[in-house]
Amino acid sequence: FTAEKKNGGVKLNWESNSEQSTSHFMVEHGSDSRNFTALQRVEAAGNSSTINNYTGFHAKPIYGTNFYRLKMVDLDGRVTYSDIVAIKINNEHYKATVFPNPVHEELQIQIPAGQKGDCVIQVQDMSGKIIRQKTVQLNNSLLSTSINMEDLSKGIYLLVVQYGDTRETQKVIKR
Repeated sequence: FTAEKKNGGVKLNWESNSEQSTSHFMVEHGSDSRNFTALQRVEAAGNSSTINNYTGFHAKPIYGTNFYRLKMVDLDGRVTYSDIVAIKINNEHYKATVFPNPVHEELQIQIPAGQKGDCVIQVQDMSGKIIRQKTVQLNNSLLSTSINMEDLSKGIYLLVVQYGDTRETQKVIKR
C-alpha cells in the first residue's frame, strides 16, 4: 500500500496476491495516525489467485501530513487493516492566506477547506511572546477571520496558525 503526490492530490496504490471471499476495500484518511474516516470504496475481485492492482485518489488532501490505511472487508463482514502510510502535503494551495501585508488595522486570515477541529491563531513578537491569540472552529470549509492589529507598534510580527498536525508561521509587517 503506497501513497504518492499526483495532480494536486494523493494517488493510493495497492495490490493483492490472492483474494478469497473479499467484498471491498475502504480507503481511509486521517490527519493523525489514530483517527480515520472513510474516503473511498473500491470493489474487490472477490475470489482470485492472481495479482490484482488497485488505485484510489484523494483529491483534496489537507496541508501537512496525511495518513492513509486500507480497511479490507470480506463477504462475511470480517475486517482487516493494512499498515498506515503517510505523505506530507506542503503545496502553497493548502497554506493559510494572510492579507494585507503590510497591515495597518485588520489582518485577514483565510484557512483552506478540508480542515476540521480547533485552529489556534497567534500574533507573536519576534522573541516568541504571544501578543494576540484567537481560537476558531474549522468545519471542512474555507474559514475567513481577522485579528485587529491597529494598537500594535510598527514592526515585524510572527503570525502562527496551528490546526491538526499543521503549524504555519508567517512574518507580518505592521505599519
